[in-house]
Amino acid sequence: MKRIFRLILTVLAVLVLILVSQVSALALSKRLWGQTSEGTAAAISQNDWNTSTYVLVTRSDYFTDALAGVSLAYKFFDHSSQVEDAPAPILLTERTRLSPETKIEIQRLQAKIIIILGGPGAITPEVESELRQIQGVGEVQRIWAQNSAGTARDIFERMRIYSDFIGISRPDTAVIATLVNFQDALAASSPAAANNMPILLTEPDSIPAETLQALSDGQIKKIIIVGGDAVVSKSVENDLKNRGYSVIARLAGQTEYDPAIAVANANQNFNFDYTTAYIARGDWFTDALAGGASASGCAPGVASLRVLRFSTTTDFERPWLKFCRTWPDSTVRCRESGLRPVPWRVLSAVSFVSVMRFR
Repeated sequence: MKRIFRLILTVLAVLVLILVSQVSALALSKRLWGQTSEGTAAAISQNDWNTSTYVLVTRSDYFTDALAGVSLAYKFFDHSSQVEDAPAPILLTERTRLSPETKIEIQRLQAKIIIILGGPGAITPEVESELRQIQGVGEVQRIWAQNSAGTARDIFERMRIYSDFIGISRPDTAVIATLVNFQDALAASSPAAANNMPILLTEPDSIPAETLQALSDGQIKKIIIVGGDAVVSKSVENDLKNRGYSVIARLAGQTEYDPAIAVANANQNFNFDYTTAYIARGDWFTDALAGGASASGCAPGVASLRVLRFSTTTDFERPWLKFCRTWPDSTVRCRESGLRPVPWRVLSAVSFVSVMRFR
């Protein structure tokens, strides 16, 4: 009996030491957040930008217009930023009213050109007028089309224009993701941006005319599909191949969170530097969208984090451990975006990997 008691005490002591190490490792992480989605986007901007001539603004309550925006944001380098070759920040607003957090952040950034992603139905003319009235703002542009595939096409066209303007090669590879949900497109957003790849959108079983036009006009040769057969079907993949495009990879998994893992492991497609991992909640789009612009400055990718709907170890811990253990042996830092608390089991998974890497 005494031996069993001593064994229990020994195990508890070891667990306490491990937990202390985990908490110490977690201190190396950084959380960027605000009281609202707009506030979190502003916090991300404040962390990585001193000033920015350009700011992209999109609505905070629906994702369709924003899915392709990170690749465009990356085109606007601002060497005054804390992040070398930082893209333009992406800020959020309500549909009918300019969010006060966004207005204050635009003023702090001393932005001169605002680019709205979405039409007047997505962000009203009244909000556009408020943006024009901000001191220092000299121009407000708007990129939009009748649907999300068309907006992605027009964003790609703007990317090509800026590629010519700054003297870099036009993209020859595009990422294709579903327009039905946001996880796949946003998981690929920062690495695609950092590698000069547009994100174009598709229906599950057919390719929109706008996407086909973008592929043709943009002279795309290679395609990376992000998402499984349920969201980008085999018929879509075969259609792309029959039209002469080379599908060089499909990054997918069993759940909506797995494509982020697959993207993070696809170094052969995205040339990661693997020094920083950004973590955002996977059941809502705003944090990952704003974080994607920041993440593309160092091309680490945005990993979707299940914070609300996980019940077993396989829901989060195993994918996360797989995600982290595939990094090369270099420093790993994790930035977390979002207000909702992360369960201790999740923190333990993150800190366990941190302990292994930092020592």
